[in-house]
Amino acid sequence: MFLLLMLSSCSPQEKVITGNLPGTWELVAVYADPGDGSGTYQPVDSDNLLVLRPDGTLSANFNFCVGDAETSSGTYSLQDSTLRPDCPDLRRLPFVLVGDTLTVTNPACIEGCGERYAKVSDEPTSL
Repeated sequence: MFLLLMLSSCSPQEKVITGNLPGTWELVAVYADPGDGSGTYQPVDSDNLLVLRPDGTLSANFNFCVGDAETSSGTYSLQDSTLRPDCPDLRRLPFVLVGDTLTVTNPACIEGCGERYAKVSDEPTSL
């Protein structure tokens, strides 16, 4: 069963989120771009898991932060469709959910970055 939510964003357009966000997600593809805008998502073999809980918290079995800071926890917001890792730079990572595919982007990347996750369970896994 899919949950359809209409969420308002800062722009005049509405963001549509289909599917059920809380659960356990596995990294299945990363965006690769040589810097000329011709990038595509490429499949990856990864053990990276992202867990989104119904209370708005998240955890992962990988590091969200850059540099010396390390964190694998944070929160997420349905209001602005962002993941908010507990990193010192307080960055927000926009996401789009369509069905059982969660696409997360990093606006700090010059050439474009992104990760796609596939839902492996509706239940949040303990990491």
